[in-house]
Amino acid sequence: MQDILKYGLSLSPSPASNKFEYIDGWQKIFNAFIMSSYFPWVCLILIINGRNWKKPVILILIGNWFFRGIGDILMASMDVRPHEPNTYWPFSRINWYVGYTFAHVFWFLGEIIGDWYPLMRTKIVTNNKKKMIWVYITCIFYNFTKVLAMFCGFINFPINLKVTDEKAVTTDDINEYNIAWWSIIALMHFASCLYDLSIIITLNSSLPKSITKIDNYRKIGFLEKFKKISEFRIIFSMLASLIFLPFVTTFVIFLILDFRSENSKYIQKSDAEIEQLRIAVLNFNYALMYMDQILLRYYMGRSKKGSSSGRSMGSTTLGASMGSTIGRSIGSIMERSLGRSMKSTLDRYNSEYISYNSKFNNSTETLFKESQSQQYISDKNSIMTYYYSENSNNDYYSQKSLSYSIDDKPILQNSNINISYSSIPRSSDIFFSINNENKKDSSFYLYNLKNNKY
Repeated sequence: MQDILKYGLSLSPSPASNKFEYIDGWQKIFNAFIMSSYFPWVCLILIINGRNWKKPVILILIGNWFFRGIGDILMASMDVRPHEPNTYWPFSRINWYVGYTFAHVFWFLGEIIGDWYPLMRTKIVTNNKKKMIWVYITCIFYNFTKVLAMFCGFINFPINLKVTDEKAVTTDDINEYNIAWWSIIALMHFASCLYDLSIIITLNSSLPKSITKIDNYRKIGFLEKFKKISEFRIIFSMLASLIFLPFVTTFVIFLILDFRSENSKYIQKSDAEIEQLRIAVLNFNYALMYMDQILLRYYMGRSKKGSSSGRSMGSTTLGASMGSTIGRSIGSIMERSLGRSMKSTLDRYNSEYISYNSKFNNSTETLFKESQSQQYISDKNSIMTYYYSENSNNDYYSQKSLSYSIDDKPILQNSNINISYSSIPRSSDIFFSINNENKKDSSFYLYNLKNNKY
């Protein structure tokens, strides 16, 4: 509606319309930072992060909003300057360089700062330094295209915005600028796709694991996947750029053909529609950054609550009966494996290797290999219980009873340290202990194996 009113005022020759436009221009200047579409996201991020707002990732998001806000101020300043007759938009050279070209400089500075957010997120979740090199290369190339776009407005300096010159000859400066500008925009979105693709390839090894960690991944809906999986949001950012790329490429081809055609050379092709589409894709991609940070913060908060429940049960219930060392160890297990069970949300499981080395007689070093990757079960009503057994027998034995069996499968256990699981349905797991046959060193190893194989 605001654009419709502005268009109507621009057609009105009355002085009142210029007065209202002048007042609106100053209002836009003073409210530029608040009127930014990223301002609510920045406020929300500052609220949920509190004193941690100085982290590099948060500063990137703030910097993106701040520099783009400066660009909005320069753009709004065009409404407070007089228009020159017989000129193309923005109707004067001062508006062109101050309100348009330098505005794009600050807009692109904000974008360049924001472009490093996916790189930093990728660097956190992967240790593959070789693949990270390609992420850096594509990111720098993407930023370089935006540096080119910054100086695109200085083509044909000083630019001639006259529709016709003194000899009534149509000027070509705007048409030449449009070809250069939209060619760089097409290159920019191509670089954006390469950048996003390099991130996806780098995360290729960790992405399937991240997805399978989500409980019932195939059963949850699209919105749940979008909320829980950060890599899922990066894919959508790349898809947005891929969808826009054919449109801008086609538009550039038509611009070049029209420029070479004598019949249409005198008609300036409107780029308002393609510009609106570009801005929509741009805002979508950068809004995903803020959404990603907010969702990550939200699920980290949930994870910490679940972890605190695991630590509480491990340190109090077990510490009293098995000693502080065993209590802390089991608390660590519950934090990593069943940290969310107390909140009835078993969302994620990692491949775990858990060991205890409790020395009862002559202590010797126990050597072991890391277990294979496992797929953990999850159940919202799972309860894990532990207790210490003082059975004098020091041999392996299998005890099959109601309280020690899981779906009628026996539990192999060491008598010195007895671990019991209850109320875990649909389990195909076997728990066993090893390295106790000498009656010297009592060690307990907990493996979660698939298909009863070890």
